[in-house]
Amino acid sequence: MAVLKDRRIWLATALAAVALIPAAWLNLHYGAANIQSAADLAGEAPRWSLAAWLFYPEALPEILSWPVLILALAGLALVARARGGIFKGWPLILLLAWIILGYLAFSAISLRAPRHVLPVLTLLVILAGYAIERLVAKRWAVLAACALGIATLGITLATDPVPIIAGHRAIADAVAEMAPPDAVVLFSGYRDGNFIFAIRARVDRPDISVLRADKLLLRIVVERNHGVAEAGYSEDDIAKLIRALGVDLVVTEDGFWDDLTEMKRFEAVLARPDFTLIGHFPITGTMGHSDKSFTLYCPAYPVAHPCGALSIDMPIIGDTFHGQPC
Repeated sequence: MAVLKDRRIWLATALAAVALIPAAWLNLHYGAANIQSAADLAGEAPRWSLAAWLFYPEALPEILSWPVLILALAGLALVARARGGIFKGWPLILLLAWIILGYLAFSAISLRAPRHVLPVLTLLVILAGYAIERLVAKRWAVLAACALGIATLGITLATDPVPIIAGHRAIADAVAEMAPPDAVVLFSGYRDGNFIFAIRARVDRPDISVLRADKLLLRIVVERNHGVAEAGYSEDDIAKLIRALGVDLVVTEDGFWDDLTEMKRFEAVLARPDFTLIGHFPITGTMGHSDKSFTLYCPAYPVAHPCGALSIDMPIIGDTFHGQPC
């Protein structure tokens, strides 16, 4: 084949291989959870089951909408029939290989989610546009494509609004208003990212540090279904740890993972006279969520900010971070 004799192809391939070395090293060194997800994930559909290989085709109507998907399939059929035009030679090979290899790759890995098919959607949208160009008079094709896009967007906004979870900003505002300078906040809850983002959005309080209780008391790789190990602290150990870290405020999701002994003991520590209940905060939203409310506590004892060492286990990357909480 002539393409194999083209030096530019070999040069581009060599440069791409060299450029990928840092990404490969980072994935091998820090991406243990990603490799586990791709290779074996308990609870997901077996790799060679029909459900696994139909997952993405069944998700496409919801992702693209039926009109766009039907047009994309029509575009694919037209491409298969066409003997010329823009889809011939290497553009046609690239188009089909992109779709087929993307489908095979994402269906083969154990972790499946609708967002993983995003790299393939570009090609399907191109095919839908190609179908419009071939099926509609040329002078109306652009208007038809724009009308389809606007209609799809409008129907999606009207019938399938973006799901939201609300309430974490109110908690963050309360913490920001009452926290002392250089405060340490201990957070215990599932949506820690929502709370931390809300705290960081308070640009007037960059001095607030946030520690996660699950990182101190548990060992979890991404999600509980990957396995969870408990630190084995007693109630007194947990109380001493909170005091040693100089925690000024505690934000805890009510009932969060209280089926675990460690988290049950954490709740018992907060119920002691050493902590004062400040208030309750509801969590609302348009999507299903198990976190319904949070409680804010503050220590009843004078808080000191020691400069001792702090170790946070990060099993997702197989490493431990060391630092100082002050």
